[in-house]
Amino acid sequence: MDELKQIITLLEKQGKQLSKIEKMLEHKQNKIIHAPKTKSTIAEPEKYRGLTKAIFDLLGDSFFNKPKELKEINEQLKANAVFDPITSYPKPLLRLIKNKHLRRIKENNKWKYVKY
Repeated sequence: MDELKQIITLLEKQGKQLSKIEKMLEHKQNKIIHAPKTKSTIAEPEKYRGLTKAIFDLLGDSFFNKPKELKEINEQLKANAVFDPITSYPKPLLRLIKNKHLRRIKENNKWKYVKY
């Protein structure tokens, strides 16, 4: 009978320890769930190359403060000695839109691009 009491006492102690561990884990889990995300979703500008970088550089010149059509972007890039064909612009522009540097607005059935 004495052994049975010892076993019951041990089980009660383990039950208390388990409940403490469960509470600690719940607390940790809540911290993890509500922790702020550390990785930014916006791409770093230094990762851009080529035409995307050339268009991104126009953002710093406040070129995109007003909505611009592809034709206007093409003229500005030519003035900056970037002579890529206008047909190659959509992919870099969409990349900058996806990374929240630019927005796209439809005016008079034409897309215009403006700073985000």
